[in-house]
Amino acid sequence: MMVQVKRSDWIHSEKMVRSKHKTVKSGFVEKKKEPVVVTAPKAASKKKFLPFPSDSFRHINDNVHSQLYLYHPVDKIVDTTEFQRLRRLKQTGLTHLVYPNTEHSRFTHSLGVYCLALEFIRKLAENQPDLKITSRDILCVAIAGLCHDLGHGPFSHTYETLLPPGTTWKHEYGSTQILRRIMNKDHVKAAFEKYLNYDDDIDFICEMINPPKEFIKDGQWVLEGRPIEKSYLYGFISNVHDSFDVDKYDYLLRDSKSSAPICLSACSITRIRDNMRVGFDARLGYHRLMYATKVREELMNVAQTRMKLHDSCYQHQKVRACEYMLKKALDLINHTTKFYGDDNRSYTLKDAHKDVGAFLRTDDSVVSLIRGIHPTHPEGVQAMKILEDIECRRIPPLVGETDIAHGASLEDFQSYVLENISRVVDDSELEDFFVLEKYLHCGMGETHPLSKILQYNHKTLAVSELEPIENDINWQRIWLNGSPGVKKLMVYASYNASETLKEALYNAIKAYSEEHQTTSPAKRTPTKVIVEQSTSTACRNLMDEEGVDGPSAHQEQQPSSSRSQRSRRNAPIPKRFQEDGEPQLQTTPLTTRTRGVQKTFSKSRSGRPLRNKVSASLSAESESP
Repeated sequence: MMVQVKRSDWIHSEKMVRSKHKTVKSGFVEKKKEPVVVTAPKAASKKKFLPFPSDSFRHINDNVHSQLYLYHPVDKIVDTTEFQRLRRLKQTGLTHLVYPNTEHSRFTHSLGVYCLALEFIRKLAENQPDLKITSRDILCVAIAGLCHDLGHGPFSHTYETLLPPGTTWKHEYGSTQILRRIMNKDHVKAAFEKYLNYDDDIDFICEMINPPKEFIKDGQWVLEGRPIEKSYLYGFISNVHDSFDVDKYDYLLRDSKSSAPICLSACSITRIRDNMRVGFDARLGYHRLMYATKVREELMNVAQTRMKLHDSCYQHQKVRACEYMLKKALDLINHTTKFYGDDNRSYTLKDAHKDVGAFLRTDDSVVSLIRGIHPTHPEGVQAMKILEDIECRRIPPLVGETDIAHGASLEDFQSYVLENISRVVDDSELEDFFVLEKYLHCGMGETHPLSKILQYNHKTLAVSELEPIENDINWQRIWLNGSPGVKKLMVYASYNASETLKEALYNAIKAYSEEHQTTSPAKRTPTKVIVEQSTSTACRNLMDEEGVDGPSAHQEQQPSSSRSQRSRRNAPIPKRFQEDGEPQLQTTPLTTRTRGVQKTFSKSRSGRPLRNKVSASLSAESESP
């Protein structure tokens, strides 16, 4: 016998089983001793999940987002050794050597991305209820934001430069591996099974963290976590379409606030969030996140902030030089460092990414391994010397930089420079320089991200009428004028390089720029160390020239009040204190002593002080080369 059960009856039923001998009981259907076959929609066959966000949460103060709410069961992920490792990874690598306040960690950044991811998707669900965003979708996006950086190595992106050429491993893939490790823990799984369709949703989270470049291949939707109808969910954490995502919003806000070379307003991010919608991209064949035309300037600010932060902070010339030095030190000790993996094998620092267990034992404390090497180890001694040079700021100076010529490579430029300086300097100095490449762009290389966004008319009243509009060609011509990506070549001399080599390197860069019509390098003169006289000594010398008696040895031992009274009675006015042609005012000299430095001022009877020519003269002398 076939019994049809409505969808509402299916959801509210207590329990339905097939039985031949017992009563089959549900909230709405009761039959005795007859087998029952229930047919229901496929979607209804899934179990009912608890809503998210839950009522249980942990409150966290944050210097960027003010307040964070870490909801259960997300806190179970945070309270694992794998996630706590992020506390020992600096967010910005070695930038703290130039900007000391940028010592925040990947841990705080990950919490910030989690906060923004949760805010963005909940706001979208509120603005477009027809999207039918579920609590599972919200939780998955929040977890992806929280765990997107689990795969970073020591000193963040610096670790990836240590890997051998040709290595395809990226930190995004490492993040998915570590996330699966966390989610397979018994206590974590027990907490999340009430909220997630476990295996399918974990696949979805990993796809958001490390999405493919193309979502459709050979006409087939290649992602497994969510169907094509919810393709827009893949744009929150790592947006491969236009690069605007919550990961970028948080690190730009956080890093610009701590380094302060440029400031990005949190109000701009809020406006972007409130004016974000979902629209169909006819070119790609699926739905994407789109933005109101009125927030184009905010999006432009985000793109420009990324480029400027890379120029003045992440790829600052001193930061890049320190990274170069640290890489040399880690290369020297690579074979002496051992990290044991889950397979009970040992891995070097460069190979640690091949085993999750070994990789999780690496963090910024790898520099302590260098300090712990026995002093008789020759490579360890060299590595320790490099660390001391970094700490004592014996850093290779930048000689000059220029743009790379079209179609040229770093190797071509190095050969050009080497050929030019070999005519001037000795062969022994030809290895006392190196060249680093600096690539600045807005997030998508040679493509400007604003040319890839979907826009909609924010004056449209009905949500159902929201459709993407064509990008204004004239607007793009005005706003996107110039190349969105610039490659620069930075030439460094060794710390103890001769002035002859530095001059030869500069001339080679200048000749290259003139020959290939690239940016001419700025002349970087060495900083001169000037030993200045103390202010008190300079004052005495100047007063001696003018015939003013300074304090005697006996006066130096007198209280300051006695010296001041004697100075008021006896000290004449220096001639240089009186301008030619000015009326000779009757004045009373006033002598003061500040921090052991004696200064003499002249004060007229009217109470208006005359010009202090002693301090003015000293200031002029200190400013002159």
